[in-house]
Amino acid sequence: MEFESKILSKSISEMLYNSDKSLGTAESCTGGRIAEA
Repeated sequence: MEFESKILSKSISEMLYNSDKSLGTAESCTGGRIAEA
């Protein structure tokens, strides 16, 4: 994973955690790359 993607995924993760929310994904074309982040 590229450095910028890691920063973005960490920021999104922190925002979701702080607002007591979660994110679900369903992947078929990305080969699990969204969930990997």
